[in-house]
Amino acid sequence: MGEGRRWWGRGAAIGSTVSILFALSGCGVDGSGVSLDTTAPHTATSEAASPLASVEVACREPFINPIGGATTDQQGGGFVQAVIPPESPHGDASIWVLTREGCGAETLIVLVGSLERISIDDDTVVPGQLVTITAGGFDPEGGASVYLDGDPRDAANLAPQIGGAEADAQGSVVVSVRIPDDVSPGAHYLVLSGDSFDGTSDLGLVVQITVG
Repeated sequence: MGEGRRWWGRGAAIGSTVSILFALSGCGVDGSGVSLDTTAPHTATSEAASPLASVEVACREPFINPIGGATTDQQGGGFVQAVIPPESPHGDASIWVLTREGCGAETLIVLVGSLERISIDDDTVVPGQLVTITAGGFDPEGGASVYLDGDPRDAANLAPQIGGAEADAQGSVVVSVRIPDDVSPGAHYLVLSGDSFDGTSDLGLVVQITVG
């Protein structure tokens, strides 16, 4: 495929590692060899002493900042891990794979403060127990509320709010809630609901619990 071809990538968190597999042929880039994996958080940039192909990110064109490099093999292929700069603004971003000759290709991603995720410190609980939920992907400094066996976005399945907290500057939330004393034994779920990272849509993350 020719230079300048675009592919949509997945969402990436600020400061996380982006893994890119690329295949270069002459002065072109084969898009079938481009893939993204942004699940591993990282804090340091990747460097190569004499890269044949450099990896650069443009968070707001025309500002392009090198964030890593690699050396291609004899077939023009390569693999590099680079880190999204912590100072990058949220929103649409472009990652470029560029050769020394200036040829390359672009993949588009969305930069968020934190990836969508949720976990609980104990999923086998008893009535009255205090549990802590950790989550990400919410609107930075926006509110997030916890519901038991219900979702405020579903008018047919409403439930009372049992807790809430404010997200930090990266959209991460840590909230402690107490399991109601009158909850019945068996399988239940907790919903953490709030605005998504850009504040334009709702985000509801679910964690399963078992009440003994």
